[in-house]
Amino acid sequence: MVFKIVIMRGIDLNKLSNDSKVNQNFIEKTFEENKISKEIGFLGNFFGSGESVKMNIAGLTIVILILFGIAYTLLVYYFNKKSDFQIWNVLTPIITLSLGYIFGKNSN
Repeated sequence: MVFKIVIMRGIDLNKLSNDSKVNQNFIEKTFEENKISKEIGFLGNFFGSGESVKMNIAGLTIVILILFGIAYTLLVYYFNKKSDFQIWNVLTPIITLSLGYIFGKNSN
């Protein structure tokens, strides 16, 4: 009977190499990745960490607002062809503000 022992996520002791130095490096790297993953949490795994977080949130904001605007426009157009599309008067400044943040960010 074969038992698989896992001491941390991503390490299977039955599949380790015969070279102890390779095993040590692999275990240390896996431990460090697990530690970082726990430190940044769920949102950190989703948005990233460090300076990239701000850009990722701005990019996600742009994508969500554009998709929402397109969906709303299609629904309004499909169900009420006489209606004007005032939602874009609200969404456009937020989208351009986010784009300005992404492309206008001074990278010193």
